[in-house]
Amino acid sequence: MIADIARSNLGIHVEARPSWVGKLNIMKKMKQTTASMILLCEENEYLRGKLGKVEPKVLVAGRKRVCRVWREKTDTSICDTCCTVGHTLPECKGQPVCRWCRKEHLSTQHKCPIVDWLAPKGVACIHWRRMCNLC
Repeated sequence: MIADIARSNLGIHVEARPSWVGKLNIMKKMKQTTASMILLCEENEYLRGKLGKVEPKVLVAGRKRVCRVWREKTDTSICDTCCTVGHTLPECKGQPVCRWCRKEHLSTQHKCPIVDWLAPKGVACIHWRRMCNLC
């Protein structure tokens, strides 16, 4: 599902496994034909543009689905240097870890490993398999 959403909506990066609102087995027993899903996405300009529309939609399973911000957006205390939870850059004593590839460099210094790809520095490439440093 994550791969389908990423391929269908370039610029939307799903950060965790999608979860259903409710229990699927109960929905099936009740012969429900629709359900809601929660997607945890990285906030970026593309996503803000999508959610800022009058009726925002995202492609899921080949169909446009209406979406909305389910929870109020709040800043998390994930360090931009070592990518761990509980502190921010000024208090960090850890080694730099890239949020895109988990290698020992700052995320802003991440470079695409494919020479012909013109992704700007510090941005994930569309072909790069994202890795969560917290998992």
